[in-house]
Amino acid sequence: IAVVETHRNQGIGRQLIAGLQAVVPRISLSCDLLNPARRLYLRAGFEPWSDDGRTLVWPPAVPSNESIERG
Repeated sequence: IAVVETHRNQGIGRQLIAGLQAVVPRISLSCDLLNPARRLYLRAGFEPWSDDGRTLVWPPAVPSNESIERG
């Protein structure tokens, strides 16, 4: 997800994430640890999934009868 720099900090990214979360059962994404958008993803309920912390998943809790492929 990318928002043009001149349109950042206006809630557009939050709206995009919320829209995805409303229709997609699981989301994973990669985000550099120093990327300011990481705060947005964490506020939206994403949690680190990979050992290096760059892969984030939502929803964070995986029921025991469900599995996720780690890539």
